[in-house]
Amino acid sequence: YQMLGKKWPVVSLPNASLGPALLKNVHPYLDSFSKIIVATDSDEAGNKVATKLAATFPGKVYRMLMTTHKDANEFLQAHHERDSMFAWTNAEKYVPSDIYHTSKQFGDILADEEANTYIETPIGAFNEVCKGLMQGHLTVILGEEGLGKTEVLRMLEVDILQNHKDIPIAVNHMEETKKTCLLSYASYVLNENLRDPDHKVPQTKIEDAIKGLTDSENLYIFEMGIDEDPLSILDKVRYLTEVCHCKYIFLDPIQQLAYGRDLDTNEEQTISRIAVQPERLANEFNVGILITAHIN
Repeated sequence: YQMLGKKWPVVSLPNASLGPALLKNVHPYLDSFSKIIVATDSDEAGNKVATKLAATFPGKVYRMLMTTHKDANEFLQAHHERDSMFAWTNAEKYVPSDIYHTSKQFGDILADEEANTYIETPIGAFNEVCKGLMQGHLTVILGEEGLGKTEVLRMLEVDILQNHKDIPIAVNHMEETKKTCLLSYASYVLNENLRDPDHKVPQTKIEDAIKGLTDSENLYIFEMGIDEDPLSILDKVRYLTEVCHCKYIFLDPIQQLAYGRDLDTNEEQTISRIAVQPERLANEFNVGILITAHIN
């Protein structure tokens, strides 16, 4: 009230919980205004208050965006009345973070340069159909066992590691060991079949090939334990995208997450539950998730 030159009616929240009884008591008074501006802290508690008020008074609630200071009292102590007035008069209509409603929000969505980001693959026919490897999408490669689905995925992984060193990726080939995975990568670099136990390539040459392929530290190999809950793959995907900033995640094959598990659901139901969630995560974090699946 003091910061705003004593021109507007201002009320103070007794607490951040805003219980039903309190809201019921103050509802007639607050609802008598055409606009309600919320000036809470920009933290979790403040966001909860704004969300609850927006649900109680739909279409009336605006949010004062705290910029240089945490709350109105800090503006007052710093004698920044002008900044406070600017933030107040430029308050924006508030909607929860998972709801989009204002023209500004729609403009921000359209201006998002990361949407529909992709990189071309070495497979021209694939690029013609899908443009390339898309972020924000789940891509599934289907086929019977033994047709080379893993090798297609591996070729795409090596292409990123060689030609897009600024793009972190995470891989999990569940039907082979980590060493086999690395030897397969080195096979591409050295043009030698290093999975043949009788190959004659020196160990130092293999190590140098892998070092050159991963020197920018853009490769994350992760595992799933045999007794691990299949749905924990979702936590791993979230960690790899949020913490490690991976832009593409490769899972091969998805059936391995369900085989031999002692679960209440059958394997097909488990796979269905697992497959739906990565698609949502791909969209939420704008990460490309590629999986292989046996055609059955």
